[in-house]
Amino acid sequence: MKVLLALVALPYATGATHFNAQAKVIVDAMTIDELIGQMTQVNIDYVIQDQNAKKVVVPSKVADLANQRIGSYLNSPFSTSTSAIVTGWSATEWRSAISQIQTTHKATTGHPIIYGVDSLHGANYVKNAVLFPHQINVGATFDPAFASQMGRFAGRDTRAAGIHWIFGPCLEPARHKGWPRIMETFGEDPTVVADMGRAIVQGIQSNNVAACFKHYIGYSGSASGKDRDPVTLSKHELLNIFMLPFKAVIDAGIMTGMDSYIALNGVPNSANRQTSIDLLRTDLKFDGFLVSDWEEIYMMEYFHKYATDRQDAVFKAMSNSSLDMSMVPTDTSFIGYMKTLFDSGKVSLDRIRTSAQRIVKVKLQLDLYNDPVPGADLANAVGDSVSQNAALETAKASLVLVKNTNNVLPLDPAKSFFFTGPSIDDIGLLCGGWTIRWQGVQGTSNFPAYGRTIQAAMSAVVGNATRAQFYQGVNIDGTWWDINLAKQKAQAADYT
Repeated sequence: MKVLLALVALPYATGATHFNAQAKVIVDAMTIDELIGQMTQVNIDYVIQDQNAKKVVVPSKVADLANQRIGSYLNSPFSTSTSAIVTGWSATEWRSAISQIQTTHKATTGHPIIYGVDSLHGANYVKNAVLFPHQINVGATFDPAFASQMGRFAGRDTRAAGIHWIFGPCLEPARHKGWPRIMETFGEDPTVVADMGRAIVQGIQSNNVAACFKHYIGYSGSASGKDRDPVTLSKHELLNIFMLPFKAVIDAGIMTGMDSYIALNGVPNSANRQTSIDLLRTDLKFDGFLVSDWEEIYMMEYFHKYATDRQDAVFKAMSNSSLDMSMVPTDTSFIGYMKTLFDSGKVSLDRIRTSAQRIVKVKLQLDLYNDPVPGADLANAVGDSVSQNAALETAKASLVLVKNTNNVLPLDPAKSFFFTGPSIDDIGLLCGGWTIRWQGVQGTSNFPAYGRTIQAAMSAVVGNATRAQFYQGVNIDGTWWDINLAKQKAQAADYT
């Protein structure tokens, strides 16, 4: 291993052929435990504890994962936290945490981990980074330059935190208005999604941060509109609507991809040879690595009822998909299942090495063997005026006037106004999901120096308390306050 480390520390040329060759040398020297470890991804919560009102990395837990040869971590420790600690880590705090992790893993295994987060509208898990509009707004600009710009700043601020992999863009064309992830799409037109997807990938990867297409494939196509419901698609729909954006980003050189939770035409994507091997690897010629979504492989057992148990689910994934990495993510059980399958001859060494080589190749492309915590020179740029102006211009360009019935616009400032709804005085809700936490946050306390609510902005414009009335009326969960009072205020106003 010391000889190997000397090899990978040498300067190397760019180019996929060279990285592939170098990755093969590294992977051929790995033990089976190291190979399977490369394929295993664990949530950062595994190594975090709350201490003195802060979230801190626990060295012994990192050492445990390093001893198991884990190859990847993901997520923010604030993403699903119920702790009162909400605001997230700054770029400097992120760098400190990841430095601890990388140092331990490099000393133990000789290999860096690859760290991934959902920076989906800017670096939304990095404290003080600028939040951009969601992808649905960017799609509404019909200008790929805005997508490229958002990707560039998301990549810059994510790299500033020492993180080198973004789980985006989402490339599902919107198909059902009830689908709960509409905000994450670029819209319903597959050509627009493809153009925007290509642009944002180029923006992200211009910072030497890996982009990740998701969620491959057909994820948004459920007839019910419910998340994770099964999808039935004709070959025409699959190839002409859903495949187009993925082809665009693969042709643009995207480094990684993410599978999806659904069963397509009765077969879970995590064991779908037709889409995962024939279409993705043979037809589209994707040569990056493919990661599962959160606990996706195990869902074949408890959700799809397609596997008899978790080990059978892992077997089906390894036999019938080109998945390279399992986002396990709450434990390391995937390692044991894989080791059992290998020892019994059900999963071959070649299959395991192929996946490990794809993963190591991306780590080499990102220069993680030489610089496992990149972006030190970018930390002070997070939240700068340039990114603030870019986000504002994107928001302005995304405004769409659908119909101006009875010439309501422009509003007459001499008239009376009533503003209502759960988000009128709540910056957190206005920012949407993937803001500090996975499902977003409620309230304004996490944004003490940034942004204005609708209520604050319109009060400043109208400037007369008698002409502008505000009443929330309903909570974000749909429960009402005093509905009669809301009706009275609406009836008394010229505009509601």
